Amino acid sequence: MYPPSHHVYKSVSPPRHTRMTQRRRFRLLFLTVSVLGGLWLASRLFWASAGTDALLAPFDSRVYSSWRSWEEKALVGSSSTKPEGRSSSIAKVTMLYGKYNEAYHRALQGQAAHTQKHRYPLFALEQELVDGLWSKPSYMLHILLVELQKPEEERLKWIFWFDADVIITNPNVPLEVFLPPEKGFEHINILTTVDHKGLNDGVFFMRVCNWSAKLMASVVAVQFLRPEVKLKYAEQSAMEHLIDNEQIFHAPTLIVPQRWFNAYMGPRFTNGTVFPNRRIKGNSVKDGDVLVHFAGHGETKQERMLALLNALDDPVEREKWEVPFEETGLRKEVRDFWAEQRRIMGDDPIEIVEENGPVSEDEKVAVDWAAKKAQMEKERKEKEKKQAEEEAKKTPKEEEEVEEVVVEE
Repeated sequence: MYPPSHHVYKSVSPPRHTRMTQRRRFRLLFLTVSVLGGLWLASRLFWASAGTDALLAPFDSRVYSSWRSWEEKALVGSSSTKPEGRSSSIAKVTMLYGKYNEAYHRALQGQAAHTQKHRYPLFALEQELVDGLWSKPSYMLHILLVELQKPEEERLKWIFWFDADVIITNPNVPLEVFLPPEKGFEHINILTTVDHKGLNDGVFFMRVCNWSAKLMASVVAVQFLRPEVKLKYAEQSAMEHLIDNEQIFHAPTLIVPQRWFNAYMGPRFTNGTVFPNRRIKGNSVKDGDVLVHFAGHGETKQERMLALLNALDDPVEREKWEVPFEETGLRKEVRDFWAEQRRIMGDDPIEIVEENGPVSEDEKVAVDWAAKKAQMEKERKEKEKKQAEEEAKKTPKEEEEVEEVVVEE
């Protein structure tokens, strides 16, 4: 029951000629726009789930006729259509529409090959849903809602989002290697990375659950309901704002090493060759890593992407990148990372002061994990600082300055 109003009216109905206040007019206008917008978006999503070509369809043959053969099986048309063979609990999701871009289309061919190799369903949005990059969280929300309608045993477990400027460099690496262990990490719903500008949502993992749907819906809503928030990078800034400022979204988010699945080119020529007398470090891609993300780059992006794609078409160059998975060292690296997280989580639980009444078990877990993450972040920064100091002793100052410019794509 709602609390009683502060105002008591003697009459049940208001006078017939009551003048509507400016605030009420604004509220009515906002409600009308919200309802109409909601109905429009709901209709788009409904027809998409019903099987229309607008949202979940194989790529347009007019655009992809040059390579649309076996790859078409990988670029699935709906959430119920998967590559033949064993099913996977991970789906790859992206969007690509608008003016033809050779680099993006060729990069997607590599994604299709990786998809076929590991039997992942792949969803690609071909039509703008809402303005600009806001189609990204809208499309993610649609896929999440479609999956959540299914029986739990039939759902996807994780969604792997990748932007169109991501190139697969080693298709031998399965995405499953990066996922958290099933026991002890059930509260982790998103694996993402940060670079020198903050959160980067060009590539990330998201668990298929109600929490994820709430996050994507909230990301879409930030631009309307929090106009004071500066959205320099559109939906990416909105997601970062929510994760940083809302406990419900902060606690289940885990920042992992960027090089795992969101690496940048770093100190390499455009064809992928490492600069002479330089070492790969930080967030730069290493030979054998699964992918490289060309974030930024402006007008030179397509040229840089095509240079690497051409190199990967060369059998000799490709052999340098396509290292057998067991020889990459990723399995041990990721296992050690999760062992460290388990060690941190195994500390004594943090005492919570119940100022506003009893605290639920879920709230205790969230607060406890958030505090431990803060401690983990502190330890990580101290470790990086120590490593930087050691590198400074070995590396001339002028080389460090060049490294910083190259690594931070």
